[in-house]
This record gives sequence, C-alpha cells and structure tokens, in this order.
Amino acid sequence: MSRKPPKIIEVLHKRAELSARGAPPPDLEDAAIALLAEIGILNHDWRNIPDENSVARRRRQQELWLALNYSFRSFLESQGHVCPALNDLIDAQQNVLKGVSEDRMAHTQRVGNALPLETEYARALVIAAINKAPAGRRREVIAIGAAHLRFTSKQVNELLKNHRKGAYSRTLSDLVESIEFQIEAGVGAHVVQLREAGLLG
Repeated sequence: MSRKPPKIIEVLHKRAELSARGAPPPDLEDAAIALLAEIGILNHDWRNIPDENSVARRRRQQELWLALNYSFRSFLESQGHVCPALNDLIDAQQNVLKGVSEDRMAHTQRVGNALPLETEYARALVIAAINKAPAGRRREVIAIGAAHLRFTSKQVNELLKNHRKGAYSRTLSDLVESIEFQIEAGVGAHVVQLREAGLLG
C-alpha cells in the first residue's frame, strides 16, 4: 500500500532518537497529537477513495484500516505498551491483503506456546537485554539473565535460539521488540525494569 508505514512511526522513531541524545522522552500528550494528526490524514484518504469498481474500493478500505491500526500500535508502543490482540488483528489484515487463506492465519504453534504474561515479560527482558548487549558484555548478561529467570546459561542460550526460530508466542516477540526499542532510546518503563534486574550496564 502507498502509505505504509504511516507517518506516526517515523515521528515516534525520531523522538526516540532525540531521547537517546538526552532530550525528553515522548510524553502522552505529544504521542496523542501525533496520533490525531495521522488519523486526520487517514480520514482525508478515506473520504477521497476513488469511486472505482467495488473490488478496488474494498481493497483501498482494507489498506486504510491497516494503516489506522499501525497508527494505534505505534501510539501504544511509544508509551511502552504492547497489545497482542491488536498485533494479531494487524497480522490478519496483512494476510487478507496478501490473499492468504484463513486456515493459514491461525498461528497455531505460536499461540499454543503462550505462557503467563509475567513469565513472557521476564523472558522478553532477558532476550532483549542480551540482543542489545555489547559483544564484550554478552556473556555477563547471559549469566545475569539466567539468575533472573532461574535458568542455567545453557537454558538461556536455548531460549535465545528458539526465540530466533519463532518458536514462542507472538506476545513474547512483541514484548522483545518493544523492550529493544526502549533500550535503543535509553528511556521507558522497560529500561527501568532492566536496570533494576541488573541487565543493563
């Protein structure tokens, strides 16, 4: 689609870069203003969908619904939140646009491997910290992560390996992505949790 990713994603990534250089993190008011601006653009696009044949019009509507949900997700992530239901909806919308059949949308393995949210979050913290650790500190972070999870270092390495294979739930993957984003920015609730756990230097 022509408007993917929506402008709000670029805006929020730029804010994260500024935060990493010592500027204030994106606050709720700023993120809300960016979201409302994106919704205004989407509303304009919606009102101006060409009056073509019904198939083309329907596809354009689906593209704009997807862009709207991207915007909501970016807003939530700017505030350190992950919404698995919204992420699954976005996946389903993407698959519809790609023409993927419904029986392939189930994500049965990943949904079936979901764990309690507290467990997913603890694992996501460790995975993200290791992924973003400097090469010289990686072994130390693995050891700290193992203690945090009450794992052995070998089990942590297996956790990383399986995560990279996509063997775990979508919730875990989304949490890792959100935490890594905040690590890069250097601010956010996840960063506070990482520091408290000793996973960030």
